[in-house]
Amino acid sequence: MYHHAVQLARPRIVVIATAVLMGVVGSGCFSGSKDRAGGDIGPRTAVLTLASHDTGADVREWAEAVRRLSRGSLRIVIKSDWRRNEIDPEKDAIADVRAGKVGLASIPVRAYDTFGVRSFEGLLAPFLIDSYALEAKVLASHLPAQALSGVKPLGVRGIALLPGPLQHVVSVSDAMLAPSDYQAQPIGIRRSELAASTFRALGTTSIDLQPDADVLRLGGVEGDLATLVARRVDTATADETLPSNVSFWPDVMSIVMNDKAFAALTPTQQEALEHAGRAALGPSMQRVERDEHTALSLMCRDAAQPGHLAFLSATHSQRAALRAAVGPVYRRLRQRAATRRLIASVEAIKKHVTRPRAPDCPAGLLHRLRLLRPARTLQLSGNLTAASRTRWEGTVTSKPLGRGRLTFEVRSGFGFHTRFARRATRFEARFPGGTLRGCMGMAVTRATHGDYRWIGGPGAIETASRTLHHYAGLSLTFAGLTRDGDLRHLRGRLVSDAPTGLPC
Repeated sequence: MYHHAVQLARPRIVVIATAVLMGVVGSGCFSGSKDRAGGDIGPRTAVLTLASHDTGADVREWAEAVRRLSRGSLRIVIKSDWRRNEIDPEKDAIADVRAGKVGLASIPVRAYDTFGVRSFEGLLAPFLIDSYALEAKVLASHLPAQALSGVKPLGVRGIALLPGPLQHVVSVSDAMLAPSDYQAQPIGIRRSELAASTFRALGTTSIDLQPDADVLRLGGVEGDLATLVARRVDTATADETLPSNVSFWPDVMSIVMNDKAFAALTPTQQEALEHAGRAALGPSMQRVERDEHTALSLMCRDAAQPGHLAFLSATHSQRAALRAAVGPVYRRLRQRAATRRLIASVEAIKKHVTRPRAPDCPAGLLHRLRLLRPARTLQLSGNLTAASRTRWEGTVTSKPLGRGRLTFEVRSGFGFHTRFARRATRFEARFPGGTLRGCMGMAVTRATHGDYRWIGGPGAIETASRTLHHYAGLSLTFAGLTRDGDLRHLRGRLVSDAPTGLPC
């Protein structure tokens, strides 16, 4: 079941730092020390803080391109989880940029139409940008600059557009291949007027996904493959389907900036900011596609399990019917001259782009996965206690290993709130016969009844004592529960799983 709208359960490096703000409040400073992300900052190095509602991984390549193009004279410090628990985080982040609390912010372009900016709608027209090859060509063209000019009425400056994953709809009940399949099947979406109007045209309603949403009451959920993998918790009672050759729109990200902070920079630094979007396009696109490939591998691995997600393909006529059904959306979009021209430009580029094959599991993969499944199994269960905000430890038992001590070290710690937030986690399990150490992605999410559920994986045992060497490389998942009235204790179970061959 998909509980929460999250952006990634994929391997990421999150840079979290704090800049001392001088000159323009919140926008940057000049320093001769070391920045929190590492590296010397020269006497004329400006440091700008970028607010990211998510982990900031989707702007990492752009930040590196800024540093490189400015020859080290401009550094971007990423503040992750910015305004994460707000009702309107994007709108509030723009207000923070305008007020100078931060120099820059990353804003998903889908959100702009909720506060009156329409310049990006041509990039998100349903079923228009339906491949990564097309998305890359569009973002490498002159079109991003035109779309970014639309943020000026908000009192900020548009700096860059960055690529994001293609969005699909996974169905919780019946397969959604043709317009008739959407009738009266409410869809969970991230807030966007264009998305809402698209699903109205398909004959259904949309619901803004809330942290405690009961997705089994929905017909489907919008998301990219990596996000859908992250949300796959407690799905053993529901088989789900995804038309992998039906892509609604890309999740493009924008960078906006405080005007005064921009004016305070040198011409070289300003030029670095303006050119970094195109310079980062290749590496960013590679990351997006790599994340999707990783998610696909995990989905294929789970295809033999109960409650699996099945890939389906819509026929040519079904896809044409979907495109025809959203005709009213296009008629509305084309009423605005700038959007009409933008759509026409994308369509012209699309004629010269070959659409690749849709994501799918390789033939024979399930058979090979059964052969790869290890004969050995490992299960640890017990109670852990919070020793600090980032450390949990306690006694666990295992049939093959006996009684031992399990410790979790959680990167940057967990806060118990309603958001689904993933953290990189290290674990160590000590037994009389030896020690196992490894890593995994861990998340805490609030259940509908108020308690907190821990979901970990994919993870792996990276090192093992000589006597336990046969456990090295074993893939693991974790499930646990913390009661709402007792936030210092956790009861959980660490269980071996099929090998993923993926980093933690």
